[in-house]
Amino acid sequence: NQTIQFTPTDVPGPYVVGASSVLTGSATSGLDLVYTVSDTNVATVVSNRVTFRAVSTNLAITARQPGNKNFNAAAAVTVSNLVVVVPTDQVISFVLTNSVNYTSGGTVALSATGGTSGNPVTFTSSDSSIAFVSGATLHLLKPGPVTVTASQIGGPSHNAATPVSRQLTILAPQNVTL
Repeated sequence: NQTIQFTPTDVPGPYVVGASSVLTGSATSGLDLVYTVSDTNVATVVSNRVTFRAVSTNLAITARQPGNKNFNAAAAVTVSNLVVVVPTDQVISFVLTNSVNYTSGGTVALSATGGTSGNPVTFTSSDSSIAFVSGATLHLLKPGPVTVTASQIGGPSHNAATPVSRQLTILAPQNVTL
């Protein structure tokens, strides 16, 4: 005889549309488990990997072990009431002045807030010969127009934020003649 160990902790999350997880149940016989889902529109299983395809409030995954010549079939074990959600969208808030006067060695501090993934907002410059980004600082190299873009990657339960671009004109120094 054999038994199956299969609990909610054997179905690692997150349970997010588009994500997949490796199912980690086991049989006391050491034989591989066969997994099925209650709704193949919500999730599919290939071998021991479940892929979440749609939103659900009551997905169930069943583990079976049919046995062999040495072991009888084990009683099936079901993990139920799994909630599958849609990844959370993230939004970047990024404000940048329209223009700044050029000074040799000048910098502009960049600041933006993003979504709740915990991933940082990162910045890039459209023309590193005019200004380049290091961390959250824009380093001015010469006068001219540059676009600074703020981005934030997603994660297991978050979509990447739509990048936000802002145009900045670095103004040439004015010569004042008296």
